[in-house]
Amino acid sequence: GNARVISVVNQKGGVGKTTTAINLGAALAEVGRRVLLIDFDSQASMTTGLGIKGAALREQYGSIWYLLNDSEAKLEDFILKSTVPGLDFIRGHEDLAAAEAAFVSEIAKEHKLRKLLAPVLDKYDVILIDCSPSLGTLTVNALTASNVVIIPMECEYFAVLGLSLVKKTIQKVFIPMNKLKNRELFPILGNRTYIQLPEKKPYFILLCKTFRELKRLSLELKGVERLLWF
Repeated sequence: GNARVISVVNQKGGVGKTTTAINLGAALAEVGRRVLLIDFDSQASMTTGLGIKGAALREQYGSIWYLLNDSEAKLEDFILKSTVPGLDFIRGHEDLAAAEAAFVSEIAKEHKLRKLLAPVLDKYDVILIDCSPSLGTLTVNALTASNVVIIPMECEYFAVLGLSLVKKTIQKVFIPMNKLKNRELFPILGNRTYIQLPEKKPYFILLCKTFRELKRLSLELKGVERLLWF
C-alpha cells in the first residue's frame, strides 16, 4: 500500500497526542490528502473530539476494540466520516484498557493492528494512530504498523528523561523489522513550549544534548514557537 502510517506516541499523558493527531490529520486533509485517524486510546478523546458522544461512544460494535477481537470483522466497514472532507476515522472504546490482559497469551499479538490496516493502505495517503499514554501492547501494535513516529512532549526535565524510554521502545520494535534506517522515524514535537522563557531553556538545551542526532526545524504558529525534530 501507499499510505504512510504515523503513530503519535508518548507514555506521558497530557502532552498533546490527541490534539496533534486531530489537527495534523485535518491540516493534511485540507491540502488534499486522504487521511484516516485511528483512536487507539481507551480514553477515546479523539473519538469525542470528532463528535461521537454518549451511548454511541460506549457501544463496542464499530470501534477499533471490536475489530481487534473479531477476526471476521473488516476495518473498511467501521470507517466513519468526519466533518472535514477527506478526514475519516475509526473510533476508540474504553475497553481498550483491557488489551494487556485480553491478548496476553495470543501469538503475534503485536501484529494485530498491522493486519487490520493492510486492506486500506492503498485507499489513504496518511494513517494517523493516536496512542494511549503507555508503552504496552497497544503502543507496540501501533509501532509495528507504523513507519513514522511523532513524539509530542514539553521541554521539561522529566519529559526529557522519559523520552529515552520511548526511544528504546521504538528501537526494539523497529530494528528487528529493518525499519530503523534513518532519523525521520523520531520526530519530536515540542508542544506548549515558549523558548524565550528562562525556565524552559535548560530543558531545551538538555533535549538537544540528549538527542544530538536530531535536527531542529522551528515552526511559527500564531506567535508561539513550536519545535519539530526529524
